[in-house]
Amino acid sequence: MMDRLDEHYQQVLHWTLSRGGRVLGAIAVVFVISVFAARGIGTEFFPQTDESQFSIQVQAPQGTAVVAASQIVEQISDITQQVIPAKYRTAVYTNTGIPSNGGGFGSNAGQNYGTVSVRLASPSQRPKSSDAYANDVRRAIAGKFPGVLTFIQTGGLEHAVVNFGSSAAIDIQLLGYDQTAGVQFAQQVASLVASIPGTADVQITPRGQTPEFNVQVDNERASQYGLSPTAVANAVNTAIAGNVSTASQFIDPVTGNEYNLVVQLQQQYRTHPEDLGGVPLNVLPDPAAVNSAPQSAVPILLRDVANITLGSTPLQINRKNEQRVIDVTANVVDRPLGAVSDDIAAELNQTPFPVGFTYHMAGQTEAQSGAFSSLGFALIMALMLVYMIMASQFQSLVDPFVIMFTVPLGFIGVIWMLLLTHTTLSIISFMGVIMMIGIVVSNGILLVDYANKQQKVGMSPHDAIIRAGRIRLRPILMTAIATVCGMIPMALGIGEGAETNMPLARAVIGGLSVSTLLTLLVIPLMYLMFEQRFPRRRQLGQD
Repeated sequence: MMDRLDEHYQQVLHWTLSRGGRVLGAIAVVFVISVFAARGIGTEFFPQTDESQFSIQVQAPQGTAVVAASQIVEQISDITQQVIPAKYRTAVYTNTGIPSNGGGFGSNAGQNYGTVSVRLASPSQRPKSSDAYANDVRRAIAGKFPGVLTFIQTGGLEHAVVNFGSSAAIDIQLLGYDQTAGVQFAQQVASLVASIPGTADVQITPRGQTPEFNVQVDNERASQYGLSPTAVANAVNTAIAGNVSTASQFIDPVTGNEYNLVVQLQQQYRTHPEDLGGVPLNVLPDPAAVNSAPQSAVPILLRDVANITLGSTPLQINRKNEQRVIDVTANVVDRPLGAVSDDIAAELNQTPFPVGFTYHMAGQTEAQSGAFSSLGFALIMALMLVYMIMASQFQSLVDPFVIMFTVPLGFIGVIWMLLLTHTTLSIISFMGVIMMIGIVVSNGILLVDYANKQQKVGMSPHDAIIRAGRIRLRPILMTAIATVCGMIPMALGIGEGAETNMPLARAVIGGLSVSTLLTLLVIPLMYLMFEQRFPRRRQLGQD
């Protein structure tokens, strides 16, 4: 069988060498077409992994009681259990009113927040991925809870690490000082992001305002009554929150237990600004009742020395590099991260920003950009180092140049493999490209090195490269076939967690398969062309 393969290869090689210009032209056309086709390859930072879990962060309207919020969370939990059959999940549990350090709501979550956590069976025991089940739940709860915001976060620890602290893959940071203008602009940006195909669970962090009393103290009037701003603030704080820090202690004479006695105004007396205005601050003697016994006193109330209004304040103020920031986050569904990020950036670049505001793409978008730049630089450095090492070994600048033609041949295979398998270009597949370069270059070295040795014993360049192709055919095919067969299980994604390394295997298989076949034809052709173009190189080699 191998003898027959050698005969066929010799015939094809002779045909290729006799029609060198046409063959190179055809391969060049294929390469150009592949480069244009590469635009259809999606990009992402890291391959999506199935961690068999997801969570639904729930935010009821501000001021919702914990009991009402808990009922909403339980209803969402019931819908989730209806959507996902019991045999495909291992646990569904909820909590409400507990501060959350994850999801889309930050660490200041309160009584109107809740979480539904879902644990699924292992990927081999269910027909859908965790992302698919999360999408089913997302569609099931859409529009059923007016005024309630939901955010679905897939994955666990790995997802949090890949997002670099962001709650979602898309994280648009709006940087500016004016929070009022920033909140309004964030809502505009959120609407813009929601209109981009492939986005879901668009959130603004921090979100919403909390009501507050604004007490503006008239320092001049307060000083006339012997009151300092600190004394006024302490009195207001005690009335609203109670004397927690200065609570009196009561010791039960029977049990000996100690109890803190906290005093504050009842709810009905601290609801409106008029109620707060009646908080007593101090007392003065009544001049009209000096001779009375006991002496009367006139209370100094808060409204006498301060102006009280009802306002609001942000629930939370985030900062990045000492600059206020508002995050607009979104999940990516059914589209590559790179395509969604590019669409969002294009829309933002055409959107007028408020004065003093800029934006920054954080999360996986920022990580992907940095990683691709670093890997691109590593790829260029790898090519340069390989060329320099071969130049020193061959003591020639032409031989390494001929061998380096194997690299674009490998790129053709990588591009079409990623396109046909709908695999994205991520840092994992990028590393597969770099690995592929080292393998395909070694195939070219085998051919050129053996051809040079044959020339030194007196063979012509044509006969030398023909003999090199026949002798080196089997080692080259054995290396390529062994590598491809060894990576097939990885490329098929067999086993839990295999989807992480799957893009690497596919990139190597595609690049190595195509490059091996074309290398056996193109390298001999290029070698012969350069030998005919630079005959002195052969003469020096014989000397």
